[in-house]
Amino acid sequence: MKQIELNLNNPDRIGVALSEYISKGYWRLFFISRDWIEAARPEDVNRVALDYFNESIRTVGLFIPTEKLNRADIPGDPDVAAMDANYKGKEAVTSGEAFDSSPKNIECRSNKLATASGVNMAYL
Repeated sequence: MKQIELNLNNPDRIGVALSEYISKGYWRLFFISRDWIEAARPEDVNRVALDYFNESIRTVGLFIPTEKLNRADIPGDPDVAAMDANYKGKEAVTSGEAFDSSPKNIECRSNKLATASGVNMAYL
């Protein structure tokens, strides 16, 4: 409910949240889902948990501490100003020819051939 409240109080978040529900088929599902969550009781959660989290499909993880920590070294933030100081973008790509798509031009520029097996081909 806290996440829904945050979404409703921030224009960016409500826009994203509504677009997620639009992709599910209907924007009002956002509000319908909110009402369902609000109406859920602890007994409902327990009942559904017993149905879905049964022993045959459960995964159990164990944390086994070790004597020595083995943590990854995380580099500091890059100096973006230094990275940008001497940056040169790529050269602009030149555009291709302006192609006339008229049937006469396509016919004129098409190459035609036939194979020994009788397949006729044309390529532009």
